[in-house]
Amino acid sequence: MTAPVPSTIDGLLDLGSEGLTFFATFLPLVGASGAPMTTTHVALCARYDEQRGLDTEALRADADRLGAAAAEARAEIGRQSDAAESLGQAWSGDAADAALDLLRRQCARSAGHADQLEAIGSAMASASAGLHAIVEDKSIAASAFRTDEVGGRDAAQVAATIAGAGGASAPDAVETLASVFPGLEAMLLSASDPGRRQAEVLEPVAARCREWLDTVFVPAMTERVAAFEELCTSTETAVSEIYAALCAAAVDIDGSPWPSGHRSVEDDACECVPAEGTVPAAATTPASVTAPAAAPEPPSLAVAPSPVVAEPPATLPLAPVEDRSPLAELIGRAVRDAVTEVVSTAAPCDPPPAEAQISPEAALTAPAENVERGHLEAELDGRGVSVALGADGAVDIRTHDAAGESHHFALAAGPLGLPVLTEVMDEAAPQSDQPSEPSSETPDTAERDEPHREAVEQDAADEGLPVVEAPVVEAPVVAPPDCIPTAVESGGVTEPAAPQPVTDPSGEAATVGEPARPELAEAGPL
Repeated sequence: MTAPVPSTIDGLLDLGSEGLTFFATFLPLVGASGAPMTTTHVALCARYDEQRGLDTEALRADADRLGAAAAEARAEIGRQSDAAESLGQAWSGDAADAALDLLRRQCARSAGHADQLEAIGSAMASASAGLHAIVEDKSIAASAFRTDEVGGRDAAQVAATIAGAGGASAPDAVETLASVFPGLEAMLLSASDPGRRQAEVLEPVAARCREWLDTVFVPAMTERVAAFEELCTSTETAVSEIYAALCAAAVDIDGSPWPSGHRSVEDDACECVPAEGTVPAAATTPASVTAPAAAPEPPSLAVAPSPVVAEPPATLPLAPVEDRSPLAELIGRAVRDAVTEVVSTAAPCDPPPAEAQISPEAALTAPAENVERGHLEAELDGRGVSVALGADGAVDIRTHDAAGESHHFALAAGPLGLPVLTEVMDEAAPQSDQPSEPSSETPDTAERDEPHREAVEQDAADEGLPVVEAPVVEAPVVAPPDCIPTAVESGGVTEPAAPQPVTDPSGEAATVGEPARPELAEAGPL
């Protein structure tokens, strides 16, 4: 009755390890004989135990679980397919067709996954059985190496032969060799003379022992070691091939995106102005330049509006409108393009000198010296817009509606290089921060103020009073947070010097009580 085959890899290796006792017995004798040997008993044991620790039972258990999962998945796929068919009978139309197509594609994909699960489970079961069979064959082959003799001599006789090859004459060696060389003991007794014994008995025996070791024992051991190493190498190769096939089966798993519905409507990339009431509460900072009321004192002086520059956001928001008409869309795009042009050409945080700064209002009233770079006009349902881009990057925007109401805006780069939108009052030309030359007056303003100026001069001449120019009060300029002037940082704020009154050489003074007009202040000395 044969012993049962172990079910584990370690049990199989233990069963065949008895073949290693042969090498434990005879390999040391090879070294004692003086022959070279490239391996040892310890090294051969390590080669034999290369598969120790493999758990084929875990592979088989995983294979069973994968098979059960594949069977359960197929059952769920069947129920999903039945539900899809029922849905198709109760729902029709384009949306129904799209939903059914998605369900069918998902069922097909699920069926493919179930097949892959079953294939991997089958590969694991085959790997478990294959590994067990390979190690079992190795165990059987290794156990066949177990033997007590090499070349017809056991370990004791081999040891005596090695001793005889060295000319040993010990009694135990002679007795052992007598079993190998019949008549050796009688030959030793007949040769009573030591010289004759050495020449006639010991030297011929030593030669015959060396010949047996070189021609029988050492070649037999070399062949046995090579055969055992080949057994270990072939086993390791077969095991590696099984694991490679198992990994290849796992790599075949479909990892592409799962079928999903496609959006029929793309996301609306809104480029229009938000409707009124939808602006976030946090966006309360005005993005344009506001013109506060002029100072009430002195009553005879007209103070230019002082622009208060608020820190604009990253992009300039437009004022909300009541509807999203095509005209509003057109205006929004035109203004955004103009803002982009201004921002891209302006230098950030590097304001020009004070004497070179000109407010947008003064730029609009100055003579048009720059060539217009672009002009756009549009009108729809009685509403119209006109957008002009100057060579200096300033943008002029004019709008009007069906009721005849019109607005005029100027868009220019602010101190930080960010766009500033300012409403321009066409009926009263605003003053600039610097006193302008008489030539800067627009023709219509000069013609309208000429009669009054002549009357003032005449009255002053009659009363013998000098003509005094009204001083121009400049509004303080609020510096941006990132570009604070040095004077402000040190605490010494320097106010601009008010222009001194200029007296006429004739000694005539301006008429007392006559209100001064802003145009006279702009024109300078008369």
